[in-house]
Amino acid sequence: MKRSSGFTLIEVLITTVILVVAILSTLGLFGHFLLFSRESGSLAMAIYEAKTRMEEICVNSYQVIRNGDAGPPVVLAYTNNGAKKETPFALTSNLTGMGTVYAEELPEDSPVLPGLIRIKVVVCYRQGQRIVGEDSNLNGRLDAGEDTNGNKELDSPSEIERTVVNKEI
Repeated sequence: MKRSSGFTLIEVLITTVILVVAILSTLGLFGHFLLFSRESGSLAMAIYEAKTRMEEICVNSYQVIRNGDAGPPVVLAYTNNGAKKETPFALTSNLTGMGTVYAEELPEDSPVLPGLIRIKVVVCYRQGQRIVGEDSNLNGRLDAGEDTNGNKELDSPSEIERTVVNKEI
């Protein structure tokens, strides 16, 4: 007896199950990619906020950054008479969070160069139900229990650090 070239019901069912599993897996991956895309967009916005604030600071002279002598209203005295200072700032984007500027004048007897100010801009924000960065209450200040790595500063994946040189020395 000659067998027909058609598929049996069992073969069709197995093929259908395999296709359904493959399609559902692809849809699940699509959901994850959408979430990752949203998260990377928020991270890019936070890094943009940090870069913008850093540029607002670094367009000023060393003395303005150190003492707050002049400049636009966004520029404060970022160092505390040469000591490290923490200065919070509000974000301008649609992110829910706060930024913080750390600035400290490095010691005059620095082996590298005298007259350096280390500036670090950190942006912490809410992404869904979680907080990105160490600032768990999003107030722009280092509070008890937030410094998970013990460096006495807030940290975040969206932070920028730069050193400003006193060119007048």
